Amino acid sequence: MENLIVQKFSGKVMQDVTTRQLAIRQVKEVLATGHRVIAVVSAPKGPAQPYATASLEKLVGGDFSALQPRELAQLVGTGEVIAMSLMVNEMRQQGLNVVGLTGPQAGIYTNEHYQKAQIARLDKQPIEQAFAAAAQVVVVAGFQGQNAAGQLTTLEVGGSDITAAVLAAAFGAQRLDFFVDVSPAKSLRLKQVTGPTLTTTLTYQQLAHSAGAQVIHPQALSIAQQAALPLRLQLVNRQGEATWTIVKPA
Repeated sequence: MENLIVQKFSGKVMQDVTTRQLAIRQVKEVLATGHRVIAVVSAPKGPAQPYATASLEKLVGGDFSALQPRELAQLVGTGEVIAMSLMVNEMRQQGLNVVGLTGPQAGIYTNEHYQKAQIARLDKQPIEQAFAAAAQVVVVAGFQGQNAAGQLTTLEVGGSDITAAVLAAAFGAQRLDFFVDVSPAKSLRLKQVTGPTLTTTLTYQQLAHSAGAQVIHPQALSIAQQAALPLRLQLVNRQGEATWTIVKPA
């Protein structure tokens, strides 16, 4: 799809109004360049966040829960739906034409596992229809999909990264942005990769051999590499931070 950029926002970026407004500012910057946006969101994460995945699991006793896998997937998947709803509400209040979709509504189909599911295929029609109806932004709840029986499933930890990469690859996005809550320079240990002078450009191999797996899910990175997607990794507020671009290896 021409003129499309996929942006993925971490749980800590979703944790409060202030950080969400910074995220929306990033979306607006892309829209101002004539692009449309698919924004993939994680569940709000933070010490006071009752809707974080770990917090939701604790509500039912964690490993000692009496819920069946299908029921547990329904519970832990609500955090991303809440994040999606918050973003849609706040974007619409700022005048953006936005559509919010859960993973199943966005056409994401997985295998039969209710938890740690793998994405099996993507039906592009729901998102295409949203854009055809003049949406500027489609906000998708990450980490979730549906199986062949139409039941909600959830991916493994970090699954929202996978959601974003699958969507970017399937729609031929011009770029995939990961907005994170920690310094890319510190997280990737870039001085170990590039020497004492930091650079704004990395290769996929350099990212994979740094601490990149702690920042981007390895499966998401693999999907992006296979699709030759340019990646951009940065703090959501970008204050004092370079834009770290991961390019296709030579």
